[in-house]
Amino acid sequence: MDLYWEKLVENILGGATTTSTKMAATTLKDVKKSEVATIESKPITAMKKSKLNLKKEVKVQENPKSRRGRMKSRIEDDASKAMKNLSLTSDEGIDISYTPLSASITSIPKVIMRPQHHLATSWTFWYSVGNKNLSWEQNQVKISTVSTIEQFWFVISQLRPPSNIPTGHTYSVFRGGVLPDWEDVANVEGGRWMITCSKVEREDRLDSRWLEVLFMMVGEHMGESSRQVNGAEACVRKKGDRLEVWVRDISMMKEVLAIGRKIKNKLGLDITRKIKFALHKEDKEGVKGPRLAL
Repeated sequence: MDLYWEKLVENILGGATTTSTKMAATTLKDVKKSEVATIESKPITAMKKSKLNLKKEVKVQENPKSRRGRMKSRIEDDASKAMKNLSLTSDEGIDISYTPLSASITSIPKVIMRPQHHLATSWTFWYSVGNKNLSWEQNQVKISTVSTIEQFWFVISQLRPPSNIPTGHTYSVFRGGVLPDWEDVANVEGGRWMITCSKVEREDRLDSRWLEVLFMMVGEHMGESSRQVNGAEACVRKKGDRLEVWVRDISMMKEVLAIGRKIKNKLGLDITRKIKFALHKEDKEGVKGPRLAL
């Protein structure tokens, strides 16, 4: 585990290789499988015990089915209210807070605690549920803001990979204080590089490419152009998935092009595979026509 963690930190700080990113994605999947197996096994045992107890008490208690029905109804009502309460500025409805060190471990002596590797800036994870009946603000769920590699990897390890989220949903990771919105003051003069991924690539390529993009971004591996990058998105869509890298200022076209070339090179896309660039203002106005492509 120590060797794996050291390699991961090295990849984020010094630039991830395709092999290492695949190793990280594979490890995450293995962890998810083991967690699912553990979670599934526990409720089965608990359910058996519950059924035995119900059989003993059935004479003196009300009908278990009607009680479970009312409980299920209350849970659904609570979930419905929670979704209505979600917003960009409110924490109601879902626990979006993240505490790097819980109260139970703050007493760990520093001499035996792993060192924290700070990122150059903080990054915020967002999730869009893609409900057309909700406003943009209601669709956006703030997951967590991280400022160290340890916090970043904790959040990544707890989230399903893009290939496992519903069609129409989106993951966004943006610099702290920047919203995943064209109209945000930090984005309004910018644009986005778009890397399309076919349905065939969803299982094998989407997740590893998403990690590559995140490693490049939070590790500031775009060279002198790193500060031009505001965030990235993984968009799962019916017609084909898409990864996006948002840049701050299109007037700095030399840096914009440098970012596009670095992305294409890091993802190992050959010369026939084009990535396209779109201006936020044109997208907002619905402008159609040729786009810049590499």
